[in-house]
Amino acid sequence: MVTAYIGLGSNLGDRERNLKCALDHLAQAGGIEIVTVSSFRETVPVGGPSQPPYLNAAAELRTELSAEELLTVMQDAERIAGRRPTGVRWGPREADLDLILYGDATIDTERLVVPHPRFRDRAFVLEPLADLAPELEDPVSGRTIHELLLELMRRRSGKRNARLIETVPELREYVDMTVRNRFTVGLIPTMGCLHEGHLSLIRAARKTCDKVLVSLFVNPTQFGPGEDLERYPMQQEKDLRMATEVGVDVVFAPPAGEMYAEDHCTFVTVMGLDSLHCGAARPTHFRGVTTILTKLFNLTRPRVAFFGQKDYQQTVLIRKMVDDLDQGVRIAVLPTVREADGLALSSRNLYLDAGERDQAPVLYRALTIAEERFEAGERSCAMLIDAMGEVLSKAPDFEPEYLVIVHPDTLAPMTTVAEEGAAVLLAGRLGKTRLIDNTLLGVTQCED
Repeated sequence: MVTAYIGLGSNLGDRERNLKCALDHLAQAGGIEIVTVSSFRETVPVGGPSQPPYLNAAAELRTELSAEELLTVMQDAERIAGRRPTGVRWGPREADLDLILYGDATIDTERLVVPHPRFRDRAFVLEPLADLAPELEDPVSGRTIHELLLELMRRRSGKRNARLIETVPELREYVDMTVRNRFTVGLIPTMGCLHEGHLSLIRAARKTCDKVLVSLFVNPTQFGPGEDLERYPMQQEKDLRMATEVGVDVVFAPPAGEMYAEDHCTFVTVMGLDSLHCGAARPTHFRGVTTILTKLFNLTRPRVAFFGQKDYQQTVLIRKMVDDLDQGVRIAVLPTVREADGLALSSRNLYLDAGERDQAPVLYRALTIAEERFEAGERSCAMLIDAMGEVLSKAPDFEPEYLVIVHPDTLAPMTTVAEEGAAVLLAGRLGKTRLIDNTLLGVTQCED
């Protein structure tokens, strides 16, 4: 008995019935046992004239037949399933069965070539094969099906549009397929209005993860009364183009009702850390952040989630949540991306008018003074804060909300920068726009 793998496709008539009819014929033929069949999936036609989408699948067989005999039975199955000759190469067809692998044999005759000569470049073949046998080796290249599929996806990552998913069931289906194929997921959670800061996270994910998934979701539960939920900037069409350009595989952009049912009443809270600093001014903000991230982690099952250091307090809460709840996600925090004058990139920077924008780099200048004084030997937090306050006072329209130097892990206020270093956290308003920024003293500025 030899183990063989075949690909099946149909794009005319009742496609699912056609494929099942072909499989029934194979099962009833002598000397063939159908071991397992992949799920059916709809795919875009490759090559040939304009035609309807295909339904594709793969099947694992055990057979006593020679490869040539098996091919004959497969061609009979195509005819029984309704295939009619058209004379058009790669044209539409009721049923198409291809012998992809026949044990570890390599065959090259006028009638049959095995392994199938084009299967390594066909996602509609590799994806269902990976459902069945991701570790199966191609006898020609020596690579596993998983490796061949991953290589194909990487080759095409710069050419394919990012896939837009807007519902939870569709996202679950995609993630289930990804996990079955043993691909790793890198998640970049965003509220949209993508900028270079987000793109830096996407590029990092592209280097280390098989699949890159970006969420675009303006999360209502992290906005308090009177905050800017209704006017938060959104640009989904532009975000999709940007995501495609940097190689994102999937953009998840659900409506609010898809993530929160009307009777939603469950929240995740990191007690203590959520009431400090930004949490004091926005008492329900971090509860909304940790709740939506828990939902996204559950849905996407990422190996790594990527965040920017600009939201430093948020990253501390997220790491604590992941540790406490054993969520199994590595949290990667990358450097804050800034404008040429030092202003940290933020979607809310769009709110600033020209005069406010001119003053906005004052936050960065204040943090830079703290870094310089620390490097010169200053360890008194009061002295460092005074130096920063003097810089901030030179921006007449800036209204500080808080300026603190805290332990980098616990966020507790410090009087002296100790050996373990410190985080400098700063927030305030220019007009109606709330800005935050931070720097680390005596601590590595980010984790790649």
